[in-house]
Amino acid sequence: MEVKYALSREDYWQFNKFLMKRMRRCYRTHAACGVSASISCLALGRLTDMPRSLVLGLAVAAGGVGVALGFLLIKYQVARYVRRLPAEDGSTLRECTLKIQPEGIEANSSLGGGALRWGGFREVTESQDYVYLFTDKHVSLIASKRAVANSADATIFADAARTYFQSSRRPLQS
Repeated sequence: MEVKYALSREDYWQFNKFLMKRMRRCYRTHAACGVSASISCLALGRLTDMPRSLVLGLAVAAGGVGVALGFLLIKYQVARYVRRLPAEDGSTLRECTLKIQPEGIEANSSLGGGALRWGGFREVTESQDYVYLFTDKHVSLIASKRAVANSADATIFADAARTYFQSSRRPLQS
């Protein structure tokens, strides 16, 4: 099966959002913001004569606000950085053709092309709008599902990629 598409900045941002959701350290940063806000409120309560219930209520509220602010700050910073990352004349934002075969994937663009056997992939996964063919922990071929005619073809494309990938992981029986 073959798909032809042009990767956009929005596609690149969606891929990075997908990665962020999978990375635990992003969640730890949010939690650290909340914990530090709560500890600050508790310390402030110890230094003043505020009632204990009020201090605990403020600590819980500050923790929630800290988590939310941590999340928004990281999302804003990453979105701003990632959207500027690919160069307009670079190799990322180009029209590309992916051809899925039992042996591997053949990728071609105006800059050239090549093939990679299924053994060179770490994972094949998908989101609602994309199929991600990971060659490393944070490196992937991004295949947009909008490049196919309909949702049935998108499902066939994703299933074929997953099937070929999984069959390459099984040892050959003699």
